[in-house]
Amino acid sequence: MDRRKDKTTLERVITCIRNIATSIADDSIREDMVVRGDILEESDYLDFVEFIMEIEEEFDIEITEADAEAITTVGSLVKI
Repeated sequence: MDRRKDKTTLERVITCIRNIATSIADDSIREDMVVRGDILEESDYLDFVEFIMEIEEEFDIEITEADAEAITTVGSLVKI
């Protein structure tokens, strides 16, 4: 059984966030948090690319560069 199917999309996104930004507690992650500010606050573009790759792997999707640039908040990421 694939445990990923038991989680909501937001829960899966939070798991990806936790894998990249280990200093952020799960219960503090909100949909209005800014990905490149609140989550990856001291990161560079390469960290953001790594984060996008983590999301792509978790959801078995491909995120275009245009879609990646449109990701501003956790909520906008959930909607992809």
